Amino acid sequence: VRPVALAQDDSSTIPVLIHALDCLSESYDYLVLLQVTSPLRRVADVVACLELCENGNAPACVSLVETHQNPQYMYRLGKSGHMTPVLGPKSGTAHIRRQDLPKAFALNGAVCVARVPWLREHRTFLGETTLGYVMPPERSLDIDTRLDLILARAIIQAGEEIPRE
Repeated sequence: VRPVALAQDDSSTIPVLIHALDCLSESYDYLVLLQVTSPLRRVADVVACLELCENGNAPACVSLVETHQNPQYMYRLGKSGHMTPVLGPKSGTAHIRRQDLPKAFALNGAVCVARVPWLREHRTFLGETTLGYVMPPERSLDIDTRLDLILARAIIQAGEEIPRE
């Protein structure tokens, strides 16, 4: 059973995973995190992440989705209503077409894989040696809002791959 300190609304995932590993009687090479908020992943996505770790000799792999909301176009809004570029003052690229910017990828929360010793040491799935596995948008939905849930239901009811642009 998870200790009360690890069962709070603000409890972080990594300490919970480390605690679970500590409670197991067997040891494992890899830990795979499949978040319940990403129900559209497939077994093939999980297998691909594991294979990327093994074949790429990487300690971790996380699933990603290409985003059309490039961070070059993102801003923080200050209390006074003034905008500040998320990437810093010299990142202003409002005059550059989205198509001319480098592709950007976002964590989609579907699959996180890490070698157990590395996870214990670094306490994260993300590091300079983490590999990314790109998933299609129709399997990359991370259900955090009511709108996300409506979209997930629509995708499931469609029962087929959504055509790409």
